[in-house]
Amino acid sequence: GMFNHTAELNFESSGSRVMIKSTYLGLDVFGQLKMEAEIEGTLPRLAPEARVDYGDYEEVYTSNKRGLLRSHSSRKYNLGAGNGTEYPFTVDQTITYHDCPYVKPIGDNTTKLKFSRGLTTYESREGIVRFAMNTKMTPLEEEDPCIQGRATCGEHSSCVVDGDDFRCVCNTG
Repeated sequence: GMFNHTAELNFESSGSRVMIKSTYLGLDVFGQLKMEAEIEGTLPRLAPEARVDYGDYEEVYTSNKRGLLRSHSSRKYNLGAGNGTEYPFTVDQTITYHDCPYVKPIGDNTTKLKFSRGLTTYESREGIVRFAMNTKMTPLEEEDPCIQGRATCGEHSSCVVDGDDFRCVCNTG
C-alpha cells in the first residue's frame, strides 16, 4: 500500500496480545480512502456496553529513514465503571509510507502526537464501535533522547524514543 500501519498491543494484566496491520490504498473513484486491515490475537474480555477510557496520552514517533516511523508507548486504560482500576498496556507501532522522491530528506527527526479526551464505546443494539478523540502533532519540545541513542544503536537497528529514554529496535530483515 501507499501507507501501512502496524500496531502491536500487549495487555500485561491479562496476557492478551493483538496485532493490527492496516494497509491504506489511496482514494477510490468516489474520493473515499480505501483501507484493508488484518487483526490477529486476543483482547481482554470486557462487559457488554463497557466504556473504555484511555485518557490523555502522548506518542513519540521517530523517523530514522525515509518512509519509516516507529513508536513505543506504555499506557493505561480504565473501564468507565468508576472503580478507578487502571490496566496497563504497551503499544509498538511501525508506519511505512511512500515518500515523495523529490523532497529533500530532513534526516532523523522525532514528532510528538498528543491525544486528549479519548473514549471508546460499543453499542450492541446497533453493533457499532464508536471512537472519539482529539489529536495534535507537535515537534518534540524537550531534547530528543535519540540524539545520543543513535550512536549506541548498531547499524542494523534504529533508535526509538521510549519516554525520556530510548530503545534500539532491530530493523526489518
